[in-house]
Amino acid sequence: MVESGSLPFLFGVLGRKNNYFGHGTFMTELGKWSSDITKTDYMLQLLAGSHIYDTDYVSFYRPRQLSFIEGSKGTFIYGELYTNSFSGSYDQIYYYPYAALGVVFIKNTTNVNINKTIEFVGSSYSSTEYGGAGLFVGTPDNTNSNKSSISKIVWKNVYQYTSSDSKLAGSGNVEIPAGKTVAILLYTSSYLYSRTKVSEGVLSGDVYTYGQFIQWGIYNIRSNFLTTGLEVDVERTLRAWQCPGLDATHKIWN
Repeated sequence: MVESGSLPFLFGVLGRKNNYFGHGTFMTELGKWSSDITKTDYMLQLLAGSHIYDTDYVSFYRPRQLSFIEGSKGTFIYGELYTNSFSGSYDQIYYYPYAALGVVFIKNTTNVNINKTIEFVGSSYSSTEYGGAGLFVGTPDNTNSNKSSISKIVWKNVYQYTSSDSKLAGSGNVEIPAGKTVAILLYTSSYLYSRTKVSEGVLSGDVYTYGQFIQWGIYNIRSNFLTTGLEVDVERTLRAWQCPGLDATHKIWN
C-alpha cells in the first residue's frame, strides 16, 4: 500500500562493467545509452524487470527499488563516492561505468496534451561514448482507457549529454498526451575523478586504483512539475516494481 499523497518511482544502479567480476556484467552489447534512442528500451527493461534475460545484463550495484519523492518541493538525490583497486589495469570499469536509472510514471488525467519541464542533476563520464547521461520519455501507442490495446512504447530523447561532468545539471521538456501515462527515465553514469598506479615491485606487480563518483537526482517535482491534471501513476509504478513476469515493457501499461 502506498500512502495517499506519496510519489513513488523506481530507482537502481546497474553494474555494467563497473562491477568487473561475476555474472551479469556487460560492455557494448546493449548500445550507447546517452545517444542511441533505439537502445533506450533496454534501460526500462532492466529497471522494471520486464525482460527475457537469465544471467545476462541483469547485475545491479544498487538493487532496483521503490523510492519516493521527498519534501514539499519534491526532490530525490542519490550520490556515492567509491574506489576500486586491482592488481592490474581494469580500465573497462570506467569505459562502461555504473548506470544510475530512475523512472517516474506520470499520468495525464485531462483531455488535452500537457507540456512540462523536469529538472535534474547527475554525473557523467564518457571516454568511450558508453557513459554520458540522458533524459528520455516513453509514450504508449494508446490511452489508459484502452490499455489492453497498448502494444509498444515510443521513446524520445529530450536531453542528451555525451561529455564528462561530476556536477551535471539540466532540464528537459516533457509532453504528456491527453489520457496517457508516460515513463520519464533519467540515466546518468559514474564520473572518473582519479586513476592511479602504485608500483609494488617486481614480484607483486602494479596496483591500479580508480576513484569514481555517481549521482542521480530530480527536483521540484511537486512545486513545478505536477500541476493540475498530472499525477504519478501509482498503479504502473507498483506493477513495474513488483515484476509480475513480464517479457516486454509495454505490458507494464496493459
